[in-house]
Amino acid sequence: MGSNDGKTFTREDVDNVVESRLAKERKKAPPKEELDAFRTRQAEQKKNQPEDQQMAELQRQHDEALVKLQAYQDREAVMLKGVLPEFAEFAVYSSTKTGNR
Repeated sequence: MGSNDGKTFTREDVDNVVESRLAKERKKAPPKEELDAFRTRQAEQKKNQPEDQQMAELQRQHDEALVKLQAYQDREAVMLKGVLPEFAEFAVYSSTKTGNR
């Protein structure tokens, strides 16, 4: 692989190399205040996560109920126009496909 040309490093040389690399990495890191603010936002998000999940579940249930309600209303509307109950589902399907809701 690499050839060792016999160069040796003193403890001070190694310490200087390590320190310079650490300094470069520290410059890349965000300031402490920014890091603290980020961690605070993360903690708040984790705290609110169960509420967000509950809200999403309630929204899903609401949307599902609206779809069912619309289906019942459509079925009732075609039956009020004289369609027999056994054909109501087909009439609703047919009217939604043709856009005659």
